[in-house]
Amino acid sequence: MTPATTRYRTIAFTAAFLLAGAGLTMSTASSASAATANTITVTAPGTEQSTVGTADDVTISATDSDSSATITYSATGLPDGLSIDPSSGLISGTPTGLAKNTVTVTATDGTGATGTATIAWQVGGNISVSGGVTNSFLGSTLNLPFTVTDNASGDSLTYDGSDLPPGVHIDVADSLLIGWQTVESTKFAMVTVNGLDGGSGQGQYAFVPEGTASGPTGSAPLAVGGKCLDDKGDSKSAGAVVDAWNCNRSAAQKWTLYSDGTIRVNSLCLSVKPTTGTYSTIDLESCTAAGDAWQQWNTNTGGQLRSLQPNPKYGFCLADPNPGDVNGTQLQANACSNGIGNGQSEWTLPAQTVHSAIAGRCLDDYQGKTANGTSVDAFSCNGNATQNWTVEPDGTVRVNGKCLDDNGNSSTAGARVQLWNCNSGDAAEQWTVNNRSDNDFGLELQHGSLCATPTAFTAANGAQLVLGTCGADKTYWHAW
Repeated sequence: MTPATTRYRTIAFTAAFLLAGAGLTMSTASSASAATANTITVTAPGTEQSTVGTADDVTISATDSDSSATITYSATGLPDGLSIDPSSGLISGTPTGLAKNTVTVTATDGTGATGTATIAWQVGGNISVSGGVTNSFLGSTLNLPFTVTDNASGDSLTYDGSDLPPGVHIDVADSLLIGWQTVESTKFAMVTVNGLDGGSGQGQYAFVPEGTASGPTGSAPLAVGGKCLDDKGDSKSAGAVVDAWNCNRSAAQKWTLYSDGTIRVNSLCLSVKPTTGTYSTIDLESCTAAGDAWQQWNTNTGGQLRSLQPNPKYGFCLADPNPGDVNGTQLQANACSNGIGNGQSEWTLPAQTVHSAIAGRCLDDYQGKTANGTSVDAFSCNGNATQNWTVEPDGTVRVNGKCLDDNGNSSTAGARVQLWNCNSGDAAEQWTVNNRSDNDFGLELQHGSLCATPTAFTAANGAQLVLGTCGADKTYWHAW
């Protein structure tokens, strides 16, 4: 028996054939048409930042081309502690850990139509940073502890101290704000700490300088010709010429060092006159607001005086253009590389106190002893003769008639720093005074490839110094 479908096709074909023979045609209609799917649009934020331990909620919405359709919501990739309400689209909860997730939210209606949206969702730690206030005179060592708390296990923190005053920076390893404030103005600064996954905290610190402190007073002889740094004619007037004159112990040659880097005589400051060319002339000017780099100086190797202007990295040092020649020649600021060995820029300042990066500590001849092998330590600053150091033109650093010495001329980290008889040309007694690039006041006392340093910021008062890797914060010193 022929199947019905076959019979239908045969009848239809026969009818079509007969109609065609009569010049007529036959047509049929489709029994069904394809259904049109609904369109769902999901609205969600492109990014979301949450905090560990802090409740959060985000509302997701969706529209359907069939306004009568019922929509349900689901999500994948949600940070731990969060969930989505399938009927309302509300994502809520309290994140329990760090996350950096791509969350996909899906809206579905009763016909099976769907729409999606993605959220870049970060969960960071709840970070807090302690604040504080410090009151100290300009140029005194700052060790301001800071505390960071973060409730997210495994967070990786970065620190931003760009708002700190000049001369102060963050020592992350020791949890300190350290350095020497170089500008005399109150500064309210923010320290920002950022977490790996977007958490952030800030602490505010107030830096309130209380003026400057004066250091030693005395003459500053040049290495040649019996000349001394001199206020020409004992002028006492702004604009007075600064020259090299026969040393005579007069008031015109009594210079005082100050904590802000100034060098003063007759209540006036040794100043670089802003000029163009290969050098600048030197005169005396009224001491302006502390922090004027044209009036700030730092100790350099071999007794040189390095100006902090036009820029310390260019290396301009106080120089006599006619060393040991005639009285009265106005001094200049020349390239520091000039004059080494011929005395042109080699001065011996009044004995300086050399302040450690550990607040309140100074480079010290332990217990004032003078025997060979006496320890050199960082001890509470007290103004005693045991802490009055001179940086000499011959590359030595001296106190109480003894020289700073590297025990055995060692090149090994951890070697002890001591005092020894001064022996001309002894390699163990040769020190390079480096200006720290990250602080105008900061110095390092370098011997070979290593620097004199306390063993740690927590070293006991009076602990002997050692040689350590240069460039660490604890190798900082500031002489005035």
